[in-house]
Amino acid sequence: MKKQPRKHGTEDGTCRPHEGSVCRVAIEPRPNDGEQTRLQKIQNYINGFAASVGLVGLLFVYISLGATRDAANAANAQSITAQDTLKISQRPWVGLEGKPQFIFTGDGQPIRWKYAWQNDGNSPALHLSWHARMFTGPSDRIDWNGIKRAIDNLDTGPAGYITLLNGQSAEDVGISVVYLHSGDSKSIENGSLSVILGGKVTYTDEFGNDHTTTFCRRYQRIIGLTDVYFACEITEKAD
Repeated sequence: MKKQPRKHGTEDGTCRPHEGSVCRVAIEPRPNDGEQTRLQKIQNYINGFAASVGLVGLLFVYISLGATRDAANAANAQSITAQDTLKISQRPWVGLEGKPQFIFTGDGQPIRWKYAWQNDGNSPALHLSWHARMFTGPSDRIDWNGIKRAIDNLDTGPAGYITLLNGQSAEDVGISVVYLHSGDSKSIENGSLSVILGGKVTYTDEFGNDHTTTFCRRYQRIIGLTDVYFACEITEKAD
């Protein structure tokens, strides 16, 4: 009987050397170190280029968003400016019409006055309410600061029910709480005593905005002239 050759190793081909046997192992060739370094550099270049392209894209998006935001803000600002311009051009403007008139009835009597508010704007003034007050003082030392504070603090009361159309006026006739003392009539006649009328009006426009106007007029006689009125030495308000 023919003798079979003895197998060395396992059935799966794994080499397990036995005594007197030789295993042959195949070794895959490995690229040299220079080639591996070159391939790694190429890979790094590719990764860096991809990252640069991504950063450029993000920068472009950021710049585009910024430009869009700036354009939107500019458009919004232009819209607000147009609305404000429209409101200013179409709003009412209420102020003193002409000059007030004073009626002096003699020492011991109050001073009467008459004046009118006029709307010089382009739309009705709504809910008018006003208050006026009279002052007297030596012509050479008038307390302008005190008079300004008193006018600014005038209480016009709750919103009125008067509507003043554009071009219309509303007259106010009043009696002062100031009574002329003995000799005051003569002082007024010679110009040493001045009479001052201050007023304040509040109103609303069609856009729902509230407005306030103040006025102040000084009456001082000058020899040879009659009914001489001067602007007060205070800043009037008109908003």
